[in-house]
Amino acid sequence: MKPSNDIPAGSHGMPCPLCGGDRVKVRYVISNSRIVFCPDCTLMRLAEQPTQDELLAVYNDEYFTNKQFFAGGLYGYVDYISERINKQKEYADLFASVNKVLREQAGPGGETALSGQDDGKRTWLDVGCGLGYLLDAAVDHGFCSEGIEFNQWAVGECRKRYAFPVHCGSVEDVVPQLGQKKYDVVSLLDVIEHVPDPFLTLQIVRGLLKPGGVLVIVTQDSLSWTSRLIGSRLEDFRRVREHLFFFSRDSLERSLSKAGMTTVVERYCGHTFEVNLVLRRVLYQRHRKLYDFMAQAIDFVGLGGLKVPLNPQVKFLSISTSGPTAVKRSSDRYWGPLDEILWIAVAAPVAVFWTFSTICREFPESIIGRLTRVLADML
Repeated sequence: MKPSNDIPAGSHGMPCPLCGGDRVKVRYVISNSRIVFCPDCTLMRLAEQPTQDELLAVYNDEYFTNKQFFAGGLYGYVDYISERINKQKEYADLFASVNKVLREQAGPGGETALSGQDDGKRTWLDVGCGLGYLLDAAVDHGFCSEGIEFNQWAVGECRKRYAFPVHCGSVEDVVPQLGQKKYDVVSLLDVIEHVPDPFLTLQIVRGLLKPGGVLVIVTQDSLSWTSRLIGSRLEDFRRVREHLFFFSRDSLERSLSKAGMTTVVERYCGHTFEVNLVLRRVLYQRHRKLYDFMAQAIDFVGLGGLKVPLNPQVKFLSISTSGPTAVKRSSDRYWGPLDEILWIAVAAPVAVFWTFSTICREFPESIIGRLTRVLADML
């Protein structure tokens, strides 16, 4: 039986948690999970939220090196540890943006309500700090670092490697341990979509900021043109075991405003990808023959291990503040020439193939369907 597209608020006992609207509709059906969309505020979320035990099963010892990633276990990372160098290089732009906002909050005279520790360093709390790569880089940029991480294994790794404190648990669990501590910067990078109640989380982290402090969030833009084009095939949507909410730029800004924050910077942010890994993540499960063919061709010319910076307009950075001088300025440049070239060269052919494969599946006797089957047989 095909799931209904109408999800009356009363049937789940919960209207849209952001705006209270009751016109939610099913946007995507992935396996047995439904992602619903509120047309009033553009927030998306899982209609059926996982239990605490189900979430604990996801955030296990293998979360950061998930060997089942390409065998249907779509959660965590293929090899998070190998991405460390690329991630820490990319953090340089983030620190530059954050420091710019902090300077603006300081005012013309350079004096600010923000105050560092006894050693004069500003403080940075990373919620969902993973293996501590961001906090390690923050120390190098002059911050006093501290982390919160839900995954017990990751917390153990951080405590073995670093001197800065890392607390184990959700932000709700850890806040009582922090006492009256306040921070200049609180970050949630690829975290807000994972928490069962992101609006409560935003209220809590707002309370952890010093006056004029900065909140940094990176998450998927669920309504970017890339997210719309790829739809339910997009990996971020398919991670239904761990992604519970899906924000657009508008719905996140609205959520931050409700928490007493003003968004001052928004921009799309990319990542450095290995070519072979991109192909595998996009094609491996659904188009194995095409992946094998393209992987062999790329390896033959020696480009399989090539790492390229790519910004497909899926993830975006939001920097907000509660300071009295907070005025939203024009967003940073979202898209560059290199991004356009790489997108056309890599993602556009994949999108075309997906379109043809869908036609082949839904209309197998059409001319395009027959031609696509012939091509698939040749590969």
